[in-house]
Amino acid sequence: MDAVKPGSWITYAEGAELLGISYGTFGARARRAQLKSRVEAGSLQVCLTAAFLSQYVQQPQAPAPDSNAGIASWLDGLADRADASAEDLAREAGEMNAVGEDRAGAAGLSAAVVMGCLALLLRAGAETLSAPQEDASDVR
Repeated sequence: MDAVKPGSWITYAEGAELLGISYGTFGARARRAQLKSRVEAGSLQVCLTAAFLSQYVQQPQAPAPDSNAGIASWLDGLADRADASAEDLAREAGEMNAVGEDRAGAAGLSAAVVMGCLALLLRAGAETLSAPQEDASDVR
């Protein structure tokens, strides 16, 4: 049977074939789901609901792509995005370096002086954070 949708009217025989079950089992499921029914051309038909279809009918799945081809294209896309990100980061780093040099120049400092001062500050901060050494000279 072709694709069925909610609101489709099918006979018990068509429903049994669709689900791969017996006529009686399909009838029991249709009654349990309280599907609307009618007699059309001497055949009992039921109206399928979305809930019934989602519970009993497996939807066709797209064929799985070739896993190697899918991985290769995914990796190519990832490499392209990484290259673009690296270019963006390099551009931003260059802009930040230029801004830093401009500000240091405006303050009358060279980049080397600023880096030297920063190194001294970090070293001084590290020394104050280290644990104090106890003087053991007065211990007998």
